[in-house]
Amino acid sequence: MREAQIHGWRRYIPISAGDTNKKYLVEFPDVMRIILYWRKPNMVPDLVKATRKKRLEETTITAYALIMTDVFKRAMAVKKRDNVKKQLQMLTDFRNWEREDPYRLRRKEYTMQQRQKTKNKADSERKKLLSYYTEDTQRCMIDFDLLEVVPEDMISHHELTKKLAK
Repeated sequence: MREAQIHGWRRYIPISAGDTNKKYLVEFPDVMRIILYWRKPNMVPDLVKATRKKRLEETTITAYALIMTDVFKRAMAVKKRDNVKKQLQMLTDFRNWEREDPYRLRRKEYTMQQRQKTKNKADSERKKLLSYYTEDTQRCMIDFDLLEVVPEDMISHHELTKKLAK
């Protein structure tokens, strides 16, 4: 493609070509020819119309596929939106119940007072707040070893849960 000079100005449309920063020119007559060929069928040569006819079926199938994809995406989005609405409604209901339930309010107030006391104590003693939480009372170490042969008296987890559930 060649550069055109119109009234002393270089007119071009920048198109990136890989890693290079070259600029290419699309001339006005080329743009108009493309627009007119696609918009005015009577100006399109018969040979070009014949090649377009061959591609028409593939283009139609592609358009249908894109439409179907959009429909499925929209359906999934609606489904997801409804699920999120349902979950948010449950959360809103819980919060409304929480604001009105006297026992819940009393418990919340008590825990807030306990936290504030602990925080004040930590601030006065200049310790970290985590140091006031309960530490582990007992630690247990377990070693997992691979057994060559499974013992005959071993009970599977599934069987044991069934037995304990009875």
